[in-house]
Order: sequence, then C-alpha cells, then structure tokens
Amino acid sequence: MTAGTGPVAVPEVLLLPGVLDAGQAAATVRSILADQRADGAIPWFTGGHLDPWDHTEAAMALDVAGEHAAAEAGYRWLMNHQNSDGSWYSAYTDGVVTDRSRESNFCAYIAVGAWHHTSRPATTPSLRSCGPPSPAPSGS
Repeated sequence: MTAGTGPVAVPEVLLLPGVLDAGQAAATVRSILADQRADGAIPWFTGGHLDPWDHTEAAMALDVAGEHAAAEAGYRWLMNHQNSDGSWYSAYTDGVVTDRSRESNFCAYIAVGAWHHTSRPATTPSLRSCGPPSPAPSGS
C-alpha cells in the first residue's frame, strides 16, 4: 500500500527494552506496509501467500502502530474474501485461493482482530456496521 520507507511513529507499547527498540519496531511496521497489496491483502512477504490468521495478526500490528487506514484495508480484504458459510480458505496468493482447506480457528482469530480494530474510538462506521455473511445455500 505504501512504499514502506517513510518515518513511522512507534508507540511505547511496541517497545521492549533489550529486545525491540524503536528503530526495529518502525522497520517492522514499514515492512508490513511495504508488503501489503493495493487490495489490502497482507502476504507473508512481497509476492508470497497469505493465510487469514497471519493476515489478521499483521492488521492488528498496523492498528497498534497507528496505521489505521492500512489495518482497515486489511479487514476489508477479509470481508471481501469471506466464504458464504462464514469461513475463509487457508491460503491465497495474489487474490487467488491456493489452499481450499478451511480452518475453524481462523473465524475466532479474525473476530478478535475485528473487535480490536473496532474498539478504538475513531473506527470507520462502515466497518462497524458490516453484517454476517449471506447464509450458505442448503446442502453445502
């Protein structure tokens, strides 16, 4: 989404003395921003695949770092790729499903990420108002 080379303000909560300093935390945020695709997808690395669990972790990190618009784009990607039964596939590359298996734990983790994102006061109303997916057709 962004070049990932500009300055990043790092909140104190991301710092752990002797383990993660401000420069390292800022570099991590810049790396996530640089890897995020224009459609909001956050792959493991540029050109790599993503899974909904790690995608959500990266979106949560962006929120904590104050990169709320980028985090919002990540959650919108999830909304746009949710299956009609409420699940997500296990892996995607460049917007294409590469592993059609489904893991039930993804739903819970994504719910935690969405709660984390929408619990901040300035959340975009359109994400707050997203409804459940359409019901799955009978027999599926």
